[in-house]
Amino acid sequence: MKSILFFPDLTELLNQKVSKKIAPHLFLFCHYQPDQVRVFSFDARFCQGVMNLYKLVVDASIIGMLYKIAKPNKIVFDQKKLDGHIKTISMLRTVLGHNISEQNGTSDLQKQYESWLKQATGKTVIQNAEDYEPAVKILEQMGADICRILDQFINQAALRPERKEVAASWEETIFAFYKKSPGQKIFLGQMKDAYLSRCYAGSINIQKNRLKRKLACWFQSYYCQKQEEQIRNLHKILDVYGAKLDKNVCRQIQVEAEEEEHRLEEIKRKVASKLGVISTDYLTPYQYQEYYFLEMNQKLQDALLRMKKSGKGSMLPESLMQELIEKEFAEIHSEDF
Repeated sequence: MKSILFFPDLTELLNQKVSKKIAPHLFLFCHYQPDQVRVFSFDARFCQGVMNLYKLVVDASIIGMLYKIAKPNKIVFDQKKLDGHIKTISMLRTVLGHNISEQNGTSDLQKQYESWLKQATGKTVIQNAEDYEPAVKILEQMGADICRILDQFINQAALRPERKEVAASWEETIFAFYKKSPGQKIFLGQMKDAYLSRCYAGSINIQKNRLKRKLACWFQSYYCQKQEEQIRNLHKILDVYGAKLDKNVCRQIQVEAEEEEHRLEEIKRKVASKLGVISTDYLTPYQYQEYYFLEMNQKLQDALLRMKKSGKGSMLPESLMQELIEKEFAEIHSEDF
C-alpha cells in the first residue's frame, strides 16, 4: 500500500469502512489531498511529509477529536499513542512553517525539533539531503501507525451495542470540526462552487479576483434581501402611483415601508451586537459572513435532519453543505444573478 504521507488511498479505504460499519453518512477524513508537487531529495520529502501529515490529522480529518466519540461511548483504543503522534506532527509543522524565535517565546519548539531530528537521523549536524532519509521513514511509519490506530478505533466503535449513540457522537464531532477554521474555509469553498455554478448557468462572466467580496455580499443579502426588496417595492408604488392613490392608502403603504425599515435595522443591530460593532453604519459584508458562521452549526444540524429524512447524502461538504446552501440561498440574489 502506498504511504499515506504522499497518497490518499488509505484515507478513502478508512472512510469506506466507517460508512459500512458505523453509518453511511459519516467520515473520518474530509478529502485529504497530499501536496502534488513531485520532490525527490530526502530533505524535500521530509518537509513535504511533515506538511502532509499535518493536513491529515488537523486540516482534513476529525482525528484530533476522536476522544469526543470514545469517551461517552467507552471505546477503547490507543489514544495516548495517537495523541503523541499528533503532538509531534504539530511541533514539526510549526517549526518548519512558522516564525520561531526566542523573542516570540517559541524557542522551546526549536529545541524540541532539533532533539527529535537528532534522534530520528542519528546526526548531531545535518550535512546533506540524504541525512534526512531515516526521518522520512519515521514519518512514513508514523502515518502507517495512525492508520492502524484508526482501523482499531473503527473496529472497536462497531462493537459497541449502542450504535445509534456512537453515530450521534460521531455527528457532533464532525459538526465541531466544521466549526473550526478549516471547516469555515471548506464552507466558503462550497459557497464558491454554488455561486460560480449559477453564474455559469446564466452564461455570466465573472471576475474571480472579486469573488471573495461577492461571496461576502451574498451572505449580507441572505440577512437583508427580503426587507430591502420590500422597502424598494413599497417606495416604488408610492413613486409611481402615489398621486393616484387615496391618502389613507398611501399612508398605510408608508407605514408598511417604515415597519420593514425597522425590521431591517433590527437585523443589523443583532449582527452588530453579536460581533461587538459599535454601530450598524460600520457593518461590512464580511461581518455578515462572520455572523453566518456563528449560526452555521445549528444550520448544518438542521440540514442533516433533512438529509436523514430523505435517506440520501453524507456529512461530507459536497453533500451536507450543499444541502444547506441550496435551501437557504436558492432565492438569494447577487449582483451577478
